[in-house]
Amino acid sequence: MTEKKTEGDPLSEGLKKLRAPFPKECYGKLKKGGAELDYIEHAAMTDRLLTVDPLWNWEPLAVGADGLPVVRTSSKVASLWIRLTVLGKTVIGVGTCELGKNEVEKELIGDALRNAAMRFGVALDLWSKAELESELDAGPVDRQTGEVRGPQPRPPAQQ
Repeated sequence: MTEKKTEGDPLSEGLKKLRAPFPKECYGKLKKGGAELDYIEHAAMTDRLLTVDPLWNWEPLAVGADGLPVVRTSSKVASLWIRLTVLGKTVIGVGTCELGKNEVEKELIGDALRNAAMRFGVALDLWSKAELESELDAGPVDRQTGEVRGPQPRPPAQQ
């Protein structure tokens, strides 16, 4: 029989820490399609992963005959698929980057890590245009301070 994970166990606590809001100084701005989007800078995300699991790891999903990660390219975009392991759980993520940028490999790795980390809940609020269930439970997060402003009532269940 498998034991159910409960509050207070290391996995639950680690997953909660991964989802914690980031302070305002961790946000960067990205201009995309005429809009300015918030994102979490690579160092802040790496620090969060190290804080929660000092042994976290990533690896490319595919390696070429030369031993290097396989980077797929189209006419304008490069992509890198990875496996990210945190707290013993592995998820898949993808990073993309426009070709012609100065450090394509670094940008691919950073983007792939952010994409995969989102599956653990890291900066999930930045990926969603809708209000998330976790935000309804905790209350709205002030993106300037990272402060959670108290619990909010949940919307009534649809019947």
